Amino acid sequence: MKHYFLLLACAAAAFLSSCATGAKPENMAFVSYQTNQFDSKLKNQIEIKEGQGGQETNPLLTSEISGKDFSDALAISLNRANLLTKDNGRYDLNSNVISVKQPFAGLDLTVRMNVHYTLKDNNSNRMLIDKYISSEYTAKFSDSYYAVERLKKANEGAARNNIKKFVDELAKLNL
Repeated sequence: MKHYFLLLACAAAAFLSSCATGAKPENMAFVSYQTNQFDSKLKNQIEIKEGQGGQETNPLLTSEISGKDFSDALAISLNRANLLTKDNGRYDLNSNVISVKQPFAGLDLTVRMNVHYTLKDNNSNRMLIDKYISSEYTAKFSDSYYAVERLKKANEGAARNNIKKFVDELAKLNL
């Protein structure tokens, strides 16, 4: 009988230690760029509207990326580039996480994601960016021995790469 309880306790501990957690905005944010690479009219003028799409993480299943968490990561990235305003910005930015494709299993886990971005100039009502951006990231077995954590890292890396590609699009704008 003692062995039964010990086995049950070990199984419960193993189960709880492998619960899935969602991708964290601070780990999805892209922060390595020069702030002088952007048109000066963008400085402190981008207002992020509510992020859409994605999926909330169910701890009993797999790590996911919610639209809100992705939007928060985007805000961290734009804030560090001095592009974000808290309210009444000249430019409205919307992001919609269209898809996050995850592997079922594996040692190295590659996540692919697709996000639709729109950036509108509120003064002229002109759409400056209307683009779908795809990205991917592979978390290696050496990044974490736990598949649940490795998948979370792959999610965060795919989101970070996606945000980087969008920031590159912002850098191309000549207003």
